Amino acid sequence: MAAGAAAAESSVRRRRVDSRRTETDHVPGSSEDGETISKDSEKEKHFVFLQPGTFWLTRIVLLRSVAFIYFVAFMVAYNQNKQLIGENGLMPCKSYLNSVKRYVGGKIGLAALAYTPSVLWFLDWSSMDTNLDCIALLGMALSGFVLVTGMANMVIMVTLWVLYHSLVNVGQLWYSFGWESQLLETGFLAIFLCPLWTLSQIPRSCPPSLICIWTFRWLIVRIMLGAVSKITETGGPENQKVVRHLMKKCYFTD
Repeated sequence: MAAGAAAAESSVRRRRVDSRRTETDHVPGSSEDGETISKDSEKEKHFVFLQPGTFWLTRIVLLRSVAFIYFVAFMVAYNQNKQLIGENGLMPCKSYLNSVKRYVGGKIGLAALAYTPSVLWFLDWSSMDTNLDCIALLGMALSGFVLVTGMANMVIMVTLWVLYHSLVNVGQLWYSFGWESQLLETGFLAIFLCPLWTLSQIPRSCPPSLICIWTFRWLIVRIMLGAVSKITETGGPENQKVVRHLMKKCYFTD
């Protein structure tokens, strides 16, 4: 009887040890299963975000296109501003700012900023060429970053817009052409394509707004209609062919 009881106790102990082993062997497997499930769910969310109709590729293309135009504009400003609006330029911006200052009462305040919005009001005027170069170089650096990486946020795009707006407002005759105002309008719309702080090509928490996409479409239509109006002013049969071609592209008709 004693031997039978001992054998029964040993068998029970073996069963307990085997059950514990199976439990310990099952725990890491369950964690791995949970990890794989979480990874699959993340992949599914990422796939859903990249589906057609989310305009993620449109945002990347628009941001890089605007950044390229900004980069070219600031590069041209760096090469030409000293000769055009520098201290010894054809139309010095320092003299223009002094005239604005006298016009608003001799003080740099809200009236001066409202008349000529520019960051140059807050900089040292003893070396205006250096100020112009620093603005252009900073704009080239930020726009180059967006162009290469395809990543941007509102802070970067607002900074680019403010820097170029500062140059346009003191550029006088040299910055009074249509493409300067066109770049400022396009750059202003590009601000709302980006999240506030996140730097990512595909920020999940901030999908592109349909309102912003449609404003870009309306901007393209306005540019094409403006080109048509400029061409029709000169007349001629060749220009009429160009007008018909542009109208087909604009209205998608045959």
